Amino acid sequence: MKKSFLHKLREIRNNDKLRAASTEAVLAAFVVLLPFQWDFPPISLFIMLLGVVFLFFLRRDYVQNLIASRYFWPILFYYVIVGVGLIYTDYPKEGGADMQVQIALMAWPLGLAALNVVDDQMIRRVTLYFVRSLALSSVLLLLLATSNYLEDGSTHHFFYKHLSQWELVPQHYLSMYLTLGLLILAHRWFFFNAGMRKTLKIEILTYGAIFLVMQLLLAVRIQWLAIPLALAPLAIRGLTTGRIGRRTKVIGTLVTAGMVVIFLLLPGTQRRIIETYDEIRSFNEMVERKQTNHRVFLWRYGTEVIQDHWVMGTGTGGADKALQEKLQDCEAVFWDGEKVYRLYEKEYNVHNVYLQSWMAHGIIGFITILVIVFVPLIQSLRSGDVLTSGFLILAAVSFTTESMLERQAGIMWFAAFYSLLVISKRKQKPTAE
Repeated sequence: MKKSFLHKLREIRNNDKLRAASTEAVLAAFVVLLPFQWDFPPISLFIMLLGVVFLFFLRRDYVQNLIASRYFWPILFYYVIVGVGLIYTDYPKEGGADMQVQIALMAWPLGLAALNVVDDQMIRRVTLYFVRSLALSSVLLLLLATSNYLEDGSTHHFFYKHLSQWELVPQHYLSMYLTLGLLILAHRWFFFNAGMRKTLKIEILTYGAIFLVMQLLLAVRIQWLAIPLALAPLAIRGLTTGRIGRRTKVIGTLVTAGMVVIFLLLPGTQRRIIETYDEIRSFNEMVERKQTNHRVFLWRYGTEVIQDHWVMGTGTGGADKALQEKLQDCEAVFWDGEKVYRLYEKEYNVHNVYLQSWMAHGIIGFITILVIVFVPLIQSLRSGDVLTSGFLILAAVSFTTESMLERQAGIMWFAAFYSLLVISKRKQKPTAE
């Protein structure tokens, strides 16, 4: 008897392999676009495609899967807080825009937790797609910098914000992506080296070299703290298990020393060292008729906003407005490397996720962010999951200098990899490739 269309459709919907493959395809396309985030193809399209996969394979076990995913619930609670904040904010238009930007923070955890198809093999494939795309993005940026250098002879095209030319991926976020890329490569190299193809080994070494060069040129200072901290769990486990031997230690020491020497010699990075020195000297007073570290002042005035709204916060969309009002009293003159400016001349966020959440959503928002980051971090450290713990350490450190959940480049990155590594991962024994 010939099967009806509905019967065939039911068989397709019940195909677990197809469900897993569809989810991976959408997730892979998303992480491949992350290092670029060009207008076309729009990266948000793949959030909608995840919704299509979610609805097409809709099953009764979605509810059970969500209940079993304990790290999904703090994310859901935080997004509810964002929605509740629209009720009492004085800036509903800005609050609506904030909530729209943060859709990814809800969509990826909901989709991957409910579909429940992620395993260790999928994680290794998807993360490899990401580092390949990140390597391609880096090479293109270096080529663009070279092209601009040949036009005007200026070396500044190779350094800091001038190197990161993708509009929606500023240098701080690109550098954070690169740190994650180095973590993924190190994890693959030391823990899945057995039976690894020679071509993949060459790929990993090549990408690692590209990422280190990019980190040197971008000279994003917080990432030079984040890199060793994010790699620390991997290094400790590698040393205690013997996966990192004497030869690796020697090579690592030489590479580190070489990078320090290059960092000190390059004109662009030398300028960052001087800027850092000036910022340290100008924490509390002007040096050479200017101050350079605007974050210190944003944090200082941000804490004043928290003092005024510490219980409920300003409401969604109101934090930056409240901060700008406080900054009207700030007379400090700052230097951005090209010109002087005052903080009240434009609207800033507080450049810190923890303070930003407290400013906007009160003490509950602040505590929820701590739960989202540090509870799974403690668990991953205890279980020896060095990739997940490294990612969470990277996020925790990066949260201190950027309001990442206010920017597309931050929210998209965190939502995708938090969902992949923390929320949806099944407990399996790792197997070498």
